[in-house]
Amino acid sequence: MTGGITPIDNGLELIGLHQCSALMRFIFVETMAGKAVFALGLVMSLIRSLGTSNLREVVIFGAIFFSILILIILPVSSAEIRVSVMEEGGYSQIKTQDILAKAGISQMIVSPVLDVISRVLSSSATGAVSVLDRFQAHGAAFLKDPWITVKFWLLMRERLSQGIIDPLLKEKVIAFYQDYYFPALRELTAGNSVGSGQTLWPGSSEVVAVYSTDGAAAWRALQDDLYASFNNDALVDKVSQQYYSGASLKESTVRALIAGDISRSPRAYAFLSYSSKEKSEGVILPSDRRRLTENIIHGILAGMPWIYGLCLWSLWVSFPFVLVLLFLSANSSMMVLFLKAAFALKMLPVLWALSDRASELMFDVNITLGEGKVLLWDMPLVGMSAIIGIVGSWIIMAAGLWWLSKSKRVKGAT
Repeated sequence: MTGGITPIDNGLELIGLHQCSALMRFIFVETMAGKAVFALGLVMSLIRSLGTSNLREVVIFGAIFFSILILIILPVSSAEIRVSVMEEGGYSQIKTQDILAKAGISQMIVSPVLDVISRVLSSSATGAVSVLDRFQAHGAAFLKDPWITVKFWLLMRERLSQGIIDPLLKEKVIAFYQDYYFPALRELTAGNSVGSGQTLWPGSSEVVAVYSTDGAAAWRALQDDLYASFNNDALVDKVSQQYYSGASLKESTVRALIAGDISRSPRAYAFLSYSSKEKSEGVILPSDRRRLTENIIHGILAGMPWIYGLCLWSLWVSFPFVLVLLFLSANSSMMVLFLKAAFALKMLPVLWALSDRASELMFDVNITLGEGKVLLWDMPLVGMSAIIGIVGSWIIMAAGLWWLSKSKRVKGAT
């Protein structure tokens, strides 16, 4: 059975299991606290038995206490450090072993029962997500590349906002403007062959038709150089192969980069007449509001494995205290509620996979409607759909747990 999805949440959960077992032995075996809990629970069960004139409560308390002590608290063993699904798929930037090493854990010591529960829940979650991955278009898999379209959008937005940073490539662009692009624009504007509001970027069919043979060859070479400056990332290559042809990605990338460069060049901008639509598609220098939105989306995606992992860690570390309450009350509802919380928390990635599918659909819609010409990374709905799914999943989980706990109380009250 595999572990969590990412090395981060997988490592933090394993730390929680390790510390849970150590904390249980400390409370119930190595100190007087366990004896005090047993004595207090026994007294409280006797008091309840006096009210019912039988020893049923005492028997229930003894059965619960000693069965959990024998099955869960006392047995500990060295457990194999299970790797995450992403690590199995070849991810190596962060490893589960690295997370454990930072916590000073070289060997996992856990309760076998808790280890089995964790493995079963992890396998159930990854199994459900793998079923959803079978319906993902383009061969994308959430288990291997969570939110790949959102990461691609953020990456391209960041790179395009930087513009052309290679000084040699910048000189080539300036030389092309002076030798071929500006003369072509003068010829077109002088002959009034350009409609009002039409965008005259260097790759426009009207402009390319005016280029000389040398100018057309120079433009093709410049396109290759501009695209090569972006196509040096494994994520870009993967998305270009999965979602659309390299030709459409190349045209969109070069067009966006040129639009940003022209917007920074007063001389080039003076030759152009942007329509309002083209302006909205070609904004490379994002506003403060959009930049803030991108930073929030990036921060949530980057911090999500840590937040989720800390929740899993907190779940297992709290288990010894759940046992204390269970022994004192002799009410199995505490254990049932804990298992419900564990199940709900481990199933969160299923809802995240659905939100990832929504982001992919947004990506597909923009590609289809734009026929490869829309600037695909200028799509805030791609990122927002993922964030809505992430936040919504936590709300759904919390509401579900509240409803389950409330229904239990109401049932018990009646």
